[in-house]
Amino acid sequence: MELTNDWSIKVDQLLKSFDINGSVKDHKPILTGLIQNTYEVTTDDSGERKPYILQKVNTRVFKNPHEVMSNIKVVGEHLEQSGYDKLILKAIPVRNDSSTLLHFEDEYWRLYPKYENAVSVKKPEDENMAFEAAYTFGEYSKYLADLDANLLYETIPDFHNTPLRLTHLKRSIVGAKDIRLKEAKSVLNDIPKFEALLTYYAEMQNQLRPVHYDTKISNVLLDPETYKGVCVIDLDTLMPGMLAYDYGDMVRTMAASFDEEHVDISDVRIIPLFLHAIQNGFLDGLDDSIVESERESLNYGAALLVFEQAVRFLNDYLQNDIYYPISYENQNLRRAENQMMLLKDFIDLVIPDL
Repeated sequence: MELTNDWSIKVDQLLKSFDINGSVKDHKPILTGLIQNTYEVTTDDSGERKPYILQKVNTRVFKNPHEVMSNIKVVGEHLEQSGYDKLILKAIPVRNDSSTLLHFEDEYWRLYPKYENAVSVKKPEDENMAFEAAYTFGEYSKYLADLDANLLYETIPDFHNTPLRLTHLKRSIVGAKDIRLKEAKSVLNDIPKFEALLTYYAEMQNQLRPVHYDTKISNVLLDPETYKGVCVIDLDTLMPGMLAYDYGDMVRTMAASFDEEHVDISDVRIIPLFLHAIQNGFLDGLDDSIVESERESLNYGAALLVFEQAVRFLNDYLQNDIYYPISYENQNLRRAENQMMLLKDFIDLVIPDL
């Protein structure tokens, strides 16, 4: 199939490669994600409008996209066989092929149906919405609890290996520019204060199970009236991991007064009402599938997750911003400072004796 410089023609070529009917009516980029290039595409099938999500897999982050799609397939089949009653995200097969991954001009593409009777939000509007999103992620994990984690690939090796992330930071300090080290001095001085958290990371290594690993609220589609979960999406980081880190990512993204882009760190704090709603919703969704050691690890996992994210932003800043996209100078440093403030507030609230 010949590649054209005309994006509209390329979209049409891509859609024709998947097992769907109809012609492309319109398309537009979805700009909310940092990792994948995502587009909403609408087709016209004999007068019937059908929306899809077209996505180019970022092979710089996901180096083996076939493993990503294998995990999604294994988990989807397990959920179906387990009586899970919510929508299960399934990729559309390539035409005349059993694969759901299209290799097109040295790029990998996939196509999903777009669910129109559900909404995706960036932040919870109230504690009820936070509860329902957390419940949905907890229930998702409940139905995966008896799936052998060894059947899943590690789609990003060492994705939440917090000690390794810290090692990378320390290596970056050695080779960083003096001006960047000077600008980052305050947050660098904070890092050793929280290294004691790594003890809990070691203790959680016997708790591996299938996890989502990207549990922000925008990755669960909600009913627009009741806020109840409709479908868990963005499954690229499905892999063996620790339940406490899924909880931590919800705390980091749903219980924070502002996200990591907020530059006035004095505004950044944990919202207790949302934190309690997340914890209650997650535990209710998990029901009896969570064991006591996992329950005890939740707050430490959340602290580790926020600490890790601060380390990652800081490491990227010292490496001259090679991973996270930036729109202004020192943005990754501001992100790191933001997450460090969130970490301090979380620890003051729930682990004051750390």
